[in-house]
Amino acid sequence: MQSLASPANLLASVTSPSLKSVSLDLAPDSQEGFEADEIPGTVTVFHPDIELVLAVSDFLVVVASDSDSTALDAARVPAVARPFNTLPLYLSSTGRAAPTIERLGRDTKCTIFLTTRETSVKDLEAVLDTAAALRAVGVTARSYSVPRAHSNVSEWLMAAGADRVILALSAAADRTIKKDTEKVLSGGYIPLGKIGNNYMCWSNDFSEVQALSTTGYTQQGALMTLAGENWLRAKFPRKNERGVVVGFDNIAAAGVIRDECARLKVWDRERIRLSGVWKHGDEYVVNSDQAWFVNDGAPVPRTGTRIYAAGKDLGITPDVAPATVADGHAVLDYMHTFNFEKKALRDSIGQAFPDESTRRDTDPLMSMGALFLMYLTAALPQCPHTFIQADPKSGKSVLLTFFKQMLGGAALSSSGSSGAGVSSDLLEMRACIASILDESGFDSAHIATLMDFLKLAYDGKKKNLGSTDQKGVQLQIRTTCLVAGTIAPKMDDQLITRVNLIKMSPWPFGTRPPTHPFFTDGDDSENALVTDLGKRMFMRTLQSAQRFERAVVLLKAVALGSKIEGRDANTMIPAMAGSFCMLHDQEMTPDAAHAWFDRFDMVDAVNRANSMSTSDEIKTFISTTNVWTDAAGQHQMPVAELWHRAACDTPRGRWRQNLGMHGMRIDRHEDGTYTLGLAHRSRGLAELFSTSKWAKVDLESLVKRLDFCSATFQKGSMASGSETYYTVPWTMPVDDNGNELKPTPFAQAN
Repeated sequence: MQSLASPANLLASVTSPSLKSVSLDLAPDSQEGFEADEIPGTVTVFHPDIELVLAVSDFLVVVASDSDSTALDAARVPAVARPFNTLPLYLSSTGRAAPTIERLGRDTKCTIFLTTRETSVKDLEAVLDTAAALRAVGVTARSYSVPRAHSNVSEWLMAAGADRVILALSAAADRTIKKDTEKVLSGGYIPLGKIGNNYMCWSNDFSEVQALSTTGYTQQGALMTLAGENWLRAKFPRKNERGVVVGFDNIAAAGVIRDECARLKVWDRERIRLSGVWKHGDEYVVNSDQAWFVNDGAPVPRTGTRIYAAGKDLGITPDVAPATVADGHAVLDYMHTFNFEKKALRDSIGQAFPDESTRRDTDPLMSMGALFLMYLTAALPQCPHTFIQADPKSGKSVLLTFFKQMLGGAALSSSGSSGAGVSSDLLEMRACIASILDESGFDSAHIATLMDFLKLAYDGKKKNLGSTDQKGVQLQIRTTCLVAGTIAPKMDDQLITRVNLIKMSPWPFGTRPPTHPFFTDGDDSENALVTDLGKRMFMRTLQSAQRFERAVVLLKAVALGSKIEGRDANTMIPAMAGSFCMLHDQEMTPDAAHAWFDRFDMVDAVNRANSMSTSDEIKTFISTTNVWTDAAGQHQMPVAELWHRAACDTPRGRWRQNLGMHGMRIDRHEDGTYTLGLAHRSRGLAELFSTSKWAKVDLESLVKRLDFCSATFQKGSMASGSETYYTVPWTMPVDDNGNELKPTPFAQAN
């Protein structure tokens, strides 16, 4: 970026392709000219040679102060100064913009009213009304805001450089006059180097990297796909005997490509950036239908130190207005229409209590944070995933639909996909974006590959080769996944620290959940409020990205006090920081970081994740479920008590027979240890789980999730008669001295 010493020096050091060699020769503190309009007290200040500048420029800039106008003039940007508070004078009397602005606006393609963060709401309304009045008489006009990091135009010029400012304003004008809708394909290519047996080139028409095989790079079809036939005919014409161009010389063209790629040596695959949001130095870049800098909307060259390949349209443009703090609170309100396990209590209609800002609200805020992170997927150093364990009828499909419509084109949505399937879908889209995966609660063979995929996608280690016509182009797959299901799949220690786990259940019977305008049926029917908010929240996230980074640093410092660090911190803290940025405009301070951290029960969240990953939840359900037994009359008792009585029973005793009726057995081994056997095909065990959230889950898959589970192949003594069952270690209850306890005597029924 160019740094500017003062407006007076801009002309000597800056050149602009759009203004060519026009010289303004300005004195920085001189008004240089003005035009008084008919209404007294209304004056538009401009450079006397502005018509010459407009002749070679695509836009005119209207600012509120003479100093901003002077600074832009010195940077060779055609500008006029007109206090915004005087704009309504002509609108109220004539219904039109000031004559000077309208006259100059007709001499250019787009008039841009440049506002700043200090522009008052009243002045901003005047700008928007004036731009609308100009458009009504055929003058293309729009407003454009100076990046919020700068209080005025001069600061922006000093920090960003004149070239970058001109680029941003030109791009804003282009988007308004929609030049790209009739863009003519220019053809051509850019050589990049060689990988293995492939010459790598950038296709200008397709905005993508293409590979030409060293054995097939002379083929006409491959060359035409890369560079376009018209371009090849112009550069490498093949003529007949009369000198008429009848095609292109594919051998000559291929030879040039070979030599150019050979000189560039090995192509670096890491340069490719697919569609998504990326970090570029200290800035963020959106690679969508166009590639542009978040800070000011200036276009990013698709080729350079990074290759921004065209792919999926993310549905976001620089002109989208950002969401507000009030919008963030509306999202939080909507999250409270779901019965999350860890949330701040609200009243019967979902309204927050006055002191809610100090209450722990772990799951709703973590869900909001997950949404924030999913917008920024490719730019994150790590991609924390989220698993929502949702009991049946708890609104899982409705919540996923909300996420889908909020993210729009910035997410892949899939159901029952394996890791390879998700990777393939992202590759086909040529995108590094979020993934919304509905597992529907059923364990299946693909679940293990999906879990492996989550581990690799966390830090971008997952890489795939392109399709057959892209052979040799190895692409990095980065995605932040939201996975939802009725059970949490078994996760090892490596995965559990990469996933934030959230639980939700149905509202208690007879309780009506709060209503909200964001509600959308799980059938993906569109809610226009949500899709519109999604684009604006995307922009808010982009504009908050650097503030988010600083919040992460402060929260990690606080987390150290709770002994949350390493990958646990890298997974949990970003979601906490994301929800803060959605709900606040100000920077996070150290004091605010402590207060915000207290809104989350993070220690318990870690324990909850560990419990779900170590199968304790399944063991607890079995052991605490009451079952009927007739070993001593008709009685109900917890399964844990039945285990204890069966362990102390004779080999063919009534307690063992009753346990067998429920598809289980207890065995004591020669070394004094015990094992619990579970027959996954037994009717009794199926009935035990029939009223649980695992009712539709394959019992064998469920049992195999138990820690230290192993298969036993022998005829069992269980009533099912199954010859295959699974065993897990079981411990006999003991007293304080470690002696085995005998069950309390149970009177035998007559």
